[in-house]
Amino acid sequence: MEIKGDTRRGLRLIAEGFDSEADLVRDLEDTLRRRHGFLTGAVLDIQIHEMPLSPHLLSQIATVFERYPELSLNGVLRDPRLPEPIPLARRLEPALVIRHTLRSGQQQFHQGDLIIIGDVNPGATVAAAGDILIFGRLRGNAHAGQPQDHSKSVYALTFTPTQVRIGSLLAIGESAGQAPELARVENDQVIVEPWTDVRLPEVVTEDGGKSRHSKLAGPSSS
Repeated sequence: MEIKGDTRRGLRLIAEGFDSEADLVRDLEDTLRRRHGFLTGAVLDIQIHEMPLSPHLLSQIATVFERYPELSLNGVLRDPRLPEPIPLARRLEPALVIRHTLRSGQQQFHQGDLIIIGDVNPGATVAAAGDILIFGRLRGNAHAGQPQDHSKSVYALTFTPTQVRIGSLLAIGESAGQAPELARVENDQVIVEPWTDVRLPEVVTEDGGKSRHSKLAGPSSS
C-alpha cells in the first residue's frame, strides 16, 4: 500500500491491485504495523481503486484503525478516475425492527428502514437502504441510504459511532454523545445535529412488543 502526501487533506494511503477485500485489509494492517511510528499523529485518507466501498470493507478498515489510536482516519475515498455509479431505482422493503443489542462482529443489513431497539456495540455494523433509527447507543458502524441515497439519515439516542456513512459519503467525527443526535447530508457533507423529535415509529408501537426475527451475521448474541 503506497503512502502519498496531500497538502489539502494530509496523508493518503493508495490501495490498488488487490484481488479481494481480505487482501486489502491484511495489507492495510501490515502497513500500519510497520509504519505507525512514522505515521503517528497523521490524518489519513484511504483511496481504494478497483473495488466497491462495501459496508463490510468499511467496517474492517475501521476495526484496523481502532488498534492504532495514535492514527486518525479522515475518510475512505473512491478512485476519482472512475465514473460515479448510477443509483438504481428500487422499492424499499417494509421497515425491519430488531429488538436486541448487536455485539461486536454482528452485521445487520436491510433494504428499507432499519429500527434497532437496543445498542449497536463497537465492531458491529448496521446498514440499510433507508433510514437507521437506534433507540439505544450507537458505538459501531452505521450506513444509511445504501448504496447512493443521500436523503436518508442515521438517528441514535446516544450517538458515538465508530463510523457513519450516508449514501456514498463517509464521516468519522466527534460527538458529545450526551443527547439524542442524528446524522444527515448537507452540502455534500455528513453533519451531526440534535434529534429533538424523538419518538417510536408506528411500525414499532403497532407491533405490540413482539420481537421480529432476522438473520444476523457474526457471533451469537448470547
